[in-house]
Amino acid sequence: MALGCMLGQLDDLGKERAIYYLSKRMLEYECKYIMIERLYLALVWATRRLRHYMIEYSIRLVSRLDPLRYLFDRPVLTRRLMRWLLGFGIGILLISPLGDHIPKSIRLAFFDHHWLTNNVVEYEACITGLEIALDLGVRQLEIHGNSNLVIQQTQGIWMTWDEKLKPYHAYLDLLIDRFNELRYIHLPRAENQFADALATLAFVIEILGEMTMRPLLIETRFTPTYCCLIGDNEDQVELPWYHDIHQFLAYGAYQDRATTYRVTREVHAGVCGPHMGGHMLARKIMRIGNFWLTMEIDCCKFVQRCPECQMHGNLIHVHPSELHALTFPWPFSTWGIDVIRKVSSKSSSGHEYILVAIDYFTKWVEAASYASLTTTKVAKFIRSHIIC
Repeated sequence: MALGCMLGQLDDLGKERAIYYLSKRMLEYECKYIMIERLYLALVWATRRLRHYMIEYSIRLVSRLDPLRYLFDRPVLTRRLMRWLLGFGIGILLISPLGDHIPKSIRLAFFDHHWLTNNVVEYEACITGLEIALDLGVRQLEIHGNSNLVIQQTQGIWMTWDEKLKPYHAYLDLLIDRFNELRYIHLPRAENQFADALATLAFVIEILGEMTMRPLLIETRFTPTYCCLIGDNEDQVELPWYHDIHQFLAYGAYQDRATTYRVTREVHAGVCGPHMGGHMLARKIMRIGNFWLTMEIDCCKFVQRCPECQMHGNLIHVHPSELHALTFPWPFSTWGIDVIRKVSSKSSSGHEYILVAIDYFTKWVEAASYASLTTTKVAKFIRSHIIC
């Protein structure tokens, strides 16, 4: 899918002669445009490519498409069609050296609308800005604009050939003479968004009669609006959950220790107090509508000092019987020997006694079974299993 354009001119005999041909292949996202957007795309693309031919002349659009004329005559366009709008409004923004901003938005409602070309609108904006600056007593001014034509013609670099622009240029020269110093800076349209927004605002809004609006106040908010209401609800019967935090951050006031201790004691050991653990105690205090910054640490310390919890609580990490420490200097220095009583079921060899010896340091075990135990067999067991 592609676009085509031809620039033609009538010769002395009235015949049309081709001067310039243009063609453009539409991009992938441009192919998704609806039909009326494709028409706008063709117009914008052709005027940009042939700008050097059109900048000094009046251009008339002849179209056999009624929707295109209808959209040009509509006062307001919405959604995606708004970006193709060429409206009759100007936006001016004056900025003082101290940073004060003075916005001005003007709607051009001339009777003869075909006079309102883009260059005429740019001249209207420049002249209006100079008039406002002179009314404020400004004599040194720096002009930022996105119309290279106005800047070049004002400085005398380009000549003014268009008959519609000559009265504007003459009046602009009279205004310039009243300034002590003027500087001109050309801005890309992308850096002149605020003035474009003011121009669009003037064209979109219908102003009835003589109405003057105060300068717009534009600010950036990083928090929701309800956050600004914190601190304005002190007359409520029940204070919000963030009251203590707000008092601490705003005024350095904090909930006194007596109040926190009374609340903790009542929840932990008051009526139906279950004597729960520290973390559970902190959660329950929060559920009933109380909070302070060190609540969880205070609850854990309170449970550790609670007498009832210490007396009736489970003794964790405690051995069931008393332990006695035994110290032995080296392995095999101390042995313990004992006899396991008679085993009811004899082995195949008739053994029913077991003699066991254990080293207290290494826990080394030696054992042997016998049919009967005598002093001689015990001595032989010690020589063969322990000494040798």
